[in-house]
Amino acid sequence: MIIIIGAGLAGLACARTLQRAGRTDFLLLEKSDVPGGRLRTTVTSRGYHLDHGFQVMLDSYAAIGRFCDWASLRTGRFESGAVLVDGRQEWEIDHPFSAGTQLARTVCSDAITTRDKMKLAVLTAGLLRTRDSQLLQTAGAERDISTRQYLRELGFSERAVRRFFQPFFGGVFLDEHLETSASLFRYYLKKFAYGEAHLPAEGIAAFPRAISAQLDPDALRYSTVVTGLDCENSKAVRIRTETGEPIAVEAVVLATDRDQASCLLGADRVEAASWRKVTSLWFRSFEPLTDSRKLLLVSGRRRLIRHFAQVTNVQPTLTPDGTHLLHATVLDDSDASDDILFAEGVRELSQIFPMAPTLLEPLRVIRVPKAVPAQAAGFAKAFARRSTWLPRNVWLAGDQNAPASIETALISGERAAESLLRYLASGSELDLW
Repeated sequence: MIIIIGAGLAGLACARTLQRAGRTDFLLLEKSDVPGGRLRTTVTSRGYHLDHGFQVMLDSYAAIGRFCDWASLRTGRFESGAVLVDGRQEWEIDHPFSAGTQLARTVCSDAITTRDKMKLAVLTAGLLRTRDSQLLQTAGAERDISTRQYLRELGFSERAVRRFFQPFFGGVFLDEHLETSASLFRYYLKKFAYGEAHLPAEGIAAFPRAISAQLDPDALRYSTVVTGLDCENSKAVRIRTETGEPIAVEAVVLATDRDQASCLLGADRVEAASWRKVTSLWFRSFEPLTDSRKLLLVSGRRRLIRHFAQVTNVQPTLTPDGTHLLHATVLDDSDASDDILFAEGVRELSQIFPMAPTLLEPLRVIRVPKAVPAQAAGFAKAFARRSTWLPRNVWLAGDQNAPASIETALISGERAAESLLRYLASGSELDLW
């Protein structure tokens, strides 16, 4: 029996790849009662679909199409670019290679300097000609640096960092200070440059549900906690669950987070992760606060809200009654009470939209303490080290051995399955990343 532990995107992709290869002798175990891992959507009693964190699907993620039919998700599309907000001032920034009036609007904007715009266009053009694997290679190299240092070395102005890079990529990385690897910055900049962000009609959790729906229901076990992995002669021979049930194994894929893998394999093999947290502030309103279909980026060094979007402008199906939903991303100070967060959030939004206090109704605070692992410069150096300590018939998948993104999670699960199949057939293995 092949055991896959964890039904996040990596585990689901692994299971689907095995199924396509004709292997039905696998069991996918998930401790939660739903698939998706960190891609979660809460549906309230009144029928509002509220994602845990600002989560989008980029159509530049080629791997998505290998595991899911885009049309079935009925996605709504955000407009490319962003709206930069600094106090009462707003600037629309469009794609670096926009044409016509969009290009003119971006070129004429004084949100960032002309030199910054030229640097961004040149940088983006170079990234579009570079393969993803090359962009991510330096994440495991000694020469990798932080995103902030990289931007500084490229000569971007402090205004560009404060108004664009910090609110946008700080929100992507959940990293207010841009300490995340410059490799990931280059990778994401490329993906956002030629891709558009989409949101499924039933929230982001609809995506992993669509993958799990393609699997045999008998091959999925939810609410199952794996507590032990027994090895003999450098091979896994059985797993143990919280109920005490032992399951003999032929091969195991650990598609869990690093903390659970550390518990099962030992901290000397997979060290526990350092996590970045995020808090979602959800508001409801009967009148729209904005008609923008772009992400609004809030500049400033000491801000509670780093960016926000009226998501029903993109996906009106997220609310059942025609009202509007606004999502605000909070990176710091998220340990405050819900009432304080809402009050401060409305105060900040009122600096941009004076009518915010009368329009916005607090709906829910969703805290995600383990939203994404910290991925500082050189974070991928640990990937190879982890693999060398593994039992011969155990594979890692997910952000234990790949950068954290929707696409890389899918690819890591896919490659774990391919390596496993090759091992079972001939005893040899493939490189996972």
